[in-house]
Formats: sequence, structure tokens, C-alpha cells
Amino acid sequence: MTYRLTTTPTLLHVLGPQGSGKGTQVALLNAVLNVALPVITMGQVFRDEIAKSTVRGQQIKAIIDPGGKVPAALWEPILRDYLATLDLSNGALLDGVVRDINQLNAFERLRSEQGLPEPYVLAIQVPEEESIKRLLLRGRHDDTEAAIHRRLAWSQAEVEPVIDLYITHGRTIYVNGLGSVDTIHDRIISKLVIAGLLTPLT
Repeated sequence: MTYRLTTTPTLLHVLGPQGSGKGTQVALLNAVLNVALPVITMGQVFRDEIAKSTVRGQQIKAIIDPGGKVPAALWEPILRDYLATLDLSNGALLDGVVRDINQLNAFERLRSEQGLPEPYVLAIQVPEEESIKRLLLRGRHDDTEAAIHRRLAWSQAEVEPVIDLYITHGRTIYVNGLGSVDTIHDRIISKLVIAGLLTPLT
């Protein structure tokens, strides 16, 4: 079945610990929309910047290779440049873009510049042991066990307050991230329809 966004533009920010399957679920969601949305994934934005061998790219590589987190002062100009290349007239899907309160404040400045609405948050919940298992199986060069534990600790300490803030605005939707990829996708669609963000097309 195909779905349309009930209101455009809509920003949907998919958050969850690393290994929660955010990227997979964003792609599946985009595939069932009648008009596909730009997908903003900071990991890919950073990797693209690194591939250009820019000064900023070198700074990012030095931070993320050992499992560090890019500070908002570096994160903001890179995202601003990237947003300028996108057509955001219908909105966007954000894959783990904002990961702490400083980044949230920077994102709010960028959102205001673009005249975009406040995002909804889809929070995928996965136990830590499941996240670790999935990330080790992924086998990326920066997925050492020590780095994974550091990133998950940051997620709990810094991403959760971002989700909590959106809860106070009534814009957070929680989804159980356990089960098969298709099962989780079905849960997400159901939640978004119930929340009034998606409308089925007949």
C-alpha cells in the first residue's frame, strides 16, 4: 500500500540507539510514500565530507574514527551546506540527525532559516544487548566493541533528553524495535497512521 503525508512539509526525525535499524526503516518508509522525501543521514553527510579530503572532513575523521561525537560547532555548518542542496518543499526524513541538546539548538536555528515546521520524532526502542549484537555483525571499521559501548552510553545520556523534549511538545512516537525488519516497518506505519501523519491511498 502507498501512503501520503497528511500535511506538507513534514519533518520526521527517526531516533534510536545505534543498531536500532534507523536507516533500514527510513528507507522502507520512504519507499511506501507516494512522493519520496529527501533523507538526511549525518553519518553519510560526514562520510561524504571525509571523502572530499576537506579540512572539515579531516577534523571529522579524527573525531569519529575512535568513536567520538562531532561537536555542534562543526556539525552545524556542514548540515547547513547540505540542506542548501535539497528540495525540502515536502519535508524530509531525518536519520539520527540530532543527538544532543547542543545539536538540537543548532538544528532549530537551521530549521528556522529554512522556514520548516517542528519535526515529529519516531523513537525506535531496542535493548542495549541487541544493539551491540547488531553493530558487531555489521562489521564496520569504527564498530569496535569499545567504540560501540561509548556510543551507546552517549545515546542514553544525550539522545534521550532530546526525545524527552519532543515528548513535552506532544511530537514523539515510540516504536518497539525488536522483531523482523518487516514487523518493525508495519509497526511504524501503523503508529504514523494513528498519529495522523500518514494517510493510506486507495
